[in-house]
Amino acid sequence: MQVDLEFLSHLARIRLTEEETVLIQEDLRSTLQSIRLLKEVDLRGVEPTFRLAVPGQAGLREDAPLPCLPQESVLSNVPASDGPYILVPREGPLDNS
Repeated sequence: MQVDLEFLSHLARIRLTEEETVLIQEDLRSTLQSIRLLKEVDLRGVEPTFRLAVPGQAGLREDAPLPCLPQESVLSNVPASDGPYILVPREGPLDNS
């Protein structure tokens, strides 16, 4: 199966170099081959599951709020900021209607 990386990169709004395109194409080819192999596995009699069994964990954990990262720490790791705001490049047309 051939994947159109030019089309996918356009949808994802990313630019890929020729080298990146070759590397990603190889990774996708390998991943798709692994999926083809998994399709050949006989799963008759195997009960479906909705999550992986993790040793020492029985069921799902309770959702609990955690402390936020300090604003200074977050802003020190971004390429550009303006006061408390993270600056990001504008992408695509803006609809001001």
